Amino acid sequence: MRKPKQYVKLLAEERQKLNRQSKRKLISPNAKKQIQVILFFDDGGTMVVTAEKFAVSFQTLMKWRKTFKKDRLDSLLVFLENKKETEEENDDDKKDIDNDETEG
Repeated sequence: MRKPKQYVKLLAEERQKLNRQSKRKLISPNAKKQIQVILFFDDGGTMVVTAEKFAVSFQTLMKWRKTFKKDRLDSLLVFLENKKETEEENDDDKKDIDNDETEG
């Protein structure tokens, strides 16, 4: 009998980060679902079972899996959201510095 295909294989460090992120209170539902799907895939979840369990289309699962395999954690919404927040904070800091320089 053939062994089921593993759709995603996480590194231990990636799995730890995903587990931490999934427990955050301030995380969008879509980001949380993405994390749960990737973890489920790593645990050996099949496309059919994953689609049913998380109420996600095959097309969406394929897209998430493909982008995850290419960009790893950087492809997930939660990490994109965190990156965007950090960039916005940096932009605000830069504006403050620019304002200080023009006033001074």
